[in-house]
Formats: sequence, structure tokens, C-alpha cells
Amino acid sequence: ISSAFSYFSPVNNVKGGVSSIVRHQNKFYIATTQGLFYLDNTYFLKQAIHGNMFKAVPEIRDDCNKLLSTPFGLLVSSDNNLFLINNQLKITKLYERHTFEAFLPLDSTYQKILITHRNGLGLITFTNSIPTLKLYTKPINEHLRTIAYDTDSSIWMGSDYQGVFHIRFVGDSIQLLGHYKASHGLPQNHGWIDVYTSSRGVIISTQKGPYLFNKKTHFFYLDSLLSFNNNWIYPLKEDRYKNLWFSSGREGIYEKETGVAFYQPNVKKYTIVKNPFKIIKDFTIESIYPDINAVTWFGMFDGLIRFDAKKQTQDTTKLLLFFSHIIAGKDTLVDVNDNKQITIEYQNHNILFEFIAPYYD
Repeated sequence: ISSAFSYFSPVNNVKGGVSSIVRHQNKFYIATTQGLFYLDNTYFLKQAIHGNMFKAVPEIRDDCNKLLSTPFGLLVSSDNNLFLINNQLKITKLYERHTFEAFLPLDSTYQKILITHRNGLGLITFTNSIPTLKLYTKPINEHLRTIAYDTDSSIWMGSDYQGVFHIRFVGDSIQLLGHYKASHGLPQNHGWIDVYTSSRGVIISTQKGPYLFNKKTHFFYLDSLLSFNNNWIYPLKEDRYKNLWFSSGREGIYEKETGVAFYQPNVKKYTIVKNPFKIIKDFTIESIYPDINAVTWFGMFDGLIRFDAKKQTQDTTKLLLFFSHIIAGKDTLVDVNDNKQITIEYQNHNILFEFIAPYYD
């Protein structure tokens, strides 16, 4: 049975942790801790391994953070530079020797784009397809992780250990609406806070779970539709159908889960589906990109996963096996496929299982 999951690793030239994924001018890009790569659609065969190869963009070898596709080109933020690859594939450094993070277009034209950096906010402005960059260090002078639009056109930003910031961007100036650390309902002793744009408003993700903000009471409250056992959620991405793709876990526990919350518009609730993703349970997911044709990509700290929802997925908790041999030491056990419980005696901690499965993920 063809699997819904495809894996890309260093064999496919995926190098480093995948921090951002985007399709730009129908070319598929990934930003990693070792640079910028794109998917070469030329199929290769190497040592009986079939797949597609990623190619590095040689001019960008930085520890890359985020990607943004615009009508004027591909923006790339990194720990050292801010790049623009224009639509003629010419690469320009918009700023050097500075750490840049997340992008937020201010409208659908992409002529003005906010970008977070290690000392606050920046504004990228395109005039006749030519970009300019203005950096702000007031009223916020902190390293900002993520940035998101709210339904009232205000803007939220998350940080490491400095809480969450709420602003309004008017003209070319920043109006600070609020700065919250562990007050107004936010949990105590949280570290990072990330913010995500969604059709329900900005989701404020903490190590203690996801929160929403009540603009009337200026109070944060736990998101009852997404919170399960106070799990943290990172990352999270809403697709064009208002479904939320996510990875989650609990503070201090290694176990992680990946899933999708399907939006039910009639009742304004989510149906959370995790079972098809048990095959990638406990994988560390760093980025998510809902692509075209029912495909979603998951970036990991050591590779990339492609999930095709059009293909049949299997419940791995009910996998049936046919054992051809079970060998304990020098003994071969027989008649192990008649649904009877067997006890295997062994002393040398050396057991070999040979089996056949109807599919492999």
C-alpha cells in the first residue's frame, strides 16, 4: 500500500533543521540551519533509493529562520542577514550582520511588510519593486520570535522570557497597546511565547497551553477548543480552509503529537484528528506548510516529511504481522501465527524476529 508519508533526509540533501517552508513561483524552498535549499524535480536513483534531490542556493549558507513569498521575490531572514531573491533570481542583501526572524505583510499587496529582529521591529517597503528597510528599536527593544495579525488589525509579537507585545501600526509609527508577561491571566513561569494568526483571532501559545485575549476585559483565557491537558502547541499553521495543523507536547515530557484540527463552520468548533499521524509521533516538528493538492509538509530538526492526504493512511496501532521466523539463540520457534500467546525463554538477550507486513511507513 502506498504510504501517505514521504521522508526527505541528508540522502536527499536536506541539511540542518528545517525552520521554514514555502512555495514561490512554483519552486519549493526550505530554510534550514545550514542555508536555503530548493527541490529539484529531477528524479534520481542512488543505491536503490528513489527520490527527489534538494539543491542548495550557494549564496545563502546562513542559519536561516523564515521565508516569505511576495510578488517582488522571496524574502529570507537569517541569524546574520536579510536577503531578497527577486523574480529574476538575483540575490540582494537588504541588511548585514543582524539577526532577523518572522515576517508579517500589512496588506495583500505586500508593499509593506513588518519583520521582527533581535532589537524589535523593522519595516520593509517596496516602491516600484525596489525594497527599503527601516529598523525600529522603540517602543520595543527585545528579540521578537513571532508576529501575527489580529482580527481588529492590531498586531501581536511573542518573545523569549519577555512575554507578549501588543501594538498597532499606524502610518510608519508603532503604538504600543500592551506588554504582558505573567499577568492578566497568562501563566506564571513561562519561557517562550509564540503568536499565530487564525480566523478566530491570534492564538497565543505558551509552555502551559494556548490562550486567547479578551479585548473587552484585557484578560487572557485558555483556548478551550485547542487546549488538551495543558499541552504546549508549537508550531501551528492555519490553512486556507481554516483548519489548524500543529505539533504539541507537555512541558518536561519528551512525548509529542502531531495533528490537524478540522474547522466545523456550522458549530464553530474543531474536530481534532491525530490518529493518521501516529507514525510520526515523537518527531520534533519545527515548521508546517499546507501546500497545494492536499499536501502538507512538516519540517524537522533533521529532515522533512511530506504528507499526502489523498493517499490512504493506516492505523499503526492495529498493524497485523505474519511472522516467518522467531529465533531465540539457536532455537527457531514455529507455529507463531495461530493467535495463541507464546512465551519466549531466552538468556542471552538475542532474539531475531522476521515478519511480513501489509505496508511499511
